[in-house]
Amino acid sequence: MRLLENQTSLATIDVSLREVGAVVGIRQTMARERPSLGEAWDRAIDGFLGVIFAVVVGLGYLIPLAAIAFAIGFGYRRYRARPASAA
Repeated sequence: MRLLENQTSLATIDVSLREVGAVVGIRQTMARERPSLGEAWDRAIDGFLGVIFAVVVGLGYLIPLAAIAFAIGFGYRRYRARPASAA
């Protein structure tokens, strides 16, 4: 394990590219204001609708798969319940 760590510890290369003469921007952090009650309400509604959308999409995948599984299970039970033929 130590051999692997020794080999990979020097394997990282950091590359920074920029165009000659380009101004390097400094990221400025702005103080976040608290959202108003209306904005918070809008975000809550958007989140709720997002969850509902995800559930509907999930059901769109699960219902056909469940129908296929049910058909296979029904066929298997019917096949197993068939009486043995007299030979």
